[in-house]
Amino acid sequence: MLNVFLRSIYIGLLTVLDIIFLLIFALIHRVSVSMLGMISLLWSSVYIPVNLLASRISDEGRVGFVSIISAIFSISSLYLLINFYNDLTILIISYILHSIALSSGRISHNISLNESYYFEEWSRYSIVSSSLQRFTYVAVLIILFLEEDMISTLNKITLFGLLLSLLFPFLISYRGFERRYSSLVAKIDNVSTVTRYMTLLPDLRGDVLSYTKNWFELQNSTIPIIISALLTSVAVELLMVPIPAAFRTMLGQQGLLIIYIVIGLLTGFSILIFSGAISKPYLIGILRVPLVISILFLIPQAVDTEYIILLGLVYAVFSVLNNMFSTTLYNIYNQRSFGFGLGIYMSILEIGSVIGDLLIWLILGGLGYSIILLISTILLILSIIFLR
Repeated sequence: MLNVFLRSIYIGLLTVLDIIFLLIFALIHRVSVSMLGMISLLWSSVYIPVNLLASRISDEGRVGFVSIISAIFSISSLYLLINFYNDLTILIISYILHSIALSSGRISHNISLNESYYFEEWSRYSIVSSSLQRFTYVAVLIILFLEEDMISTLNKITLFGLLLSLLFPFLISYRGFERRYSSLVAKIDNVSTVTRYMTLLPDLRGDVLSYTKNWFELQNSTIPIIISALLTSVAVELLMVPIPAAFRTMLGQQGLLIIYIVIGLLTGFSILIFSGAISKPYLIGILRVPLVISILFLIPQAVDTEYIILLGLVYAVFSVLNNMFSTTLYNIYNQRSFGFGLGIYMSILEIGSVIGDLLIWLILGGLGYSIILLISTILLILSIIFLR
């Protein structure tokens, strides 16, 4: 369990470093929004292929090698960040190296998690890991909020990250049989199910057989999960542009950090307490829709204090529900795929983010918050429909 704890903190720290990089780009180098978007697009263009390649290598049993790759690129990225943050070109290179470290680190961590525990326990430990990552994220945000000297804070965080990067390859465990064993057991169970239906064949009508066949295929299909995850990723990316911008305008940098700290704490505890009891993610997904509609009406009114507070509460609840939805969706995919091809799922999420960014830049940028939030609502509804 200690290995899971430390690995989760490592991944959580790499995740929150995204915010630190973006803060440095925005506050120290004062890059334009368009330039920041191009840098993020470059990050994604590296993240996606590395994710797929790391997944392929890990599925072949070389999880330790992928974890070493993550550690090497993490150390390189953090070294450049801590020593050359004031050089924009080197900072961009550091950000790209960070992309490789994060993508390979997530893959090696998740596959190691699957191989460390029995198939029946995957969801439980995945939930614990997701919560720990969220709490790490919150801890870093709290440090950023309390410390006035951003550079000093950056040094502390990166030094801790360097230590975890050195430890990470030694924390990976890989037995190499749990996923294949679980897949074999499931196939045997499927054969048993088919055999039972075949013995009842003379007594079953064609329509019943057809329904049973469709149901049987759906139980092991990952396609609805992937489509739902893609639509959700696009929708959330659309939301992530107008809402934080609105909060920052109304509350300033410190106020925005407070909101994300509260959301992070609520999300971490909610995932830990409730996600394990959720077997049908579309039930949570449905609850997200009225919240986005509420945000649609609250943003124009959020000039008075009471509306700002209400908008913050609604956004916090939406974020908590969406993270629970995404965690449950991943666990279902992980089980249906028996832990193989995780890079496909993670790449789909990143592709969704890229699509969301491109939509805003190319199509929706001049149409205002209302259109963006309306399209986001439609996409969230479609993500639920595909799960049904």
